[in-house]
Amino acid sequence: GNLTVETEDEDGYIVLKIKDDGKPMNADFIARAKDPFKKQTDGTEPVQLGFAVSLQMIDDIKGLVQINASEGTGNEVIVHLPKDTQNEKEAVDVL
Repeated sequence: GNLTVETEDEDGYIVLKIKDDGKPMNADFIARAKDPFKKQTDGTEPVQLGFAVSLQMIDDIKGLVQINASEGTGNEVIVHLPKDTQNEKEAVDVL
């Protein structure tokens, strides 16, 4: 498969876009991405701890994460990291 990583400078954020063309993450996995210890409703393994910890770290610095997954196009994770972590910015939880 292919993996693409792009960066952008956008409105006070550094934006990191990570895309692949592999099997899309299912909706249950995405919904439980912040809880590494719950099994998915289909009985498959829980979210990996590293993924959940990464999401928490981004959240702690008031960053934003968006996860898009669809059949035929794969997965895209878009991370907005604030340039200035000294200013409190309201982060919207998109998961």
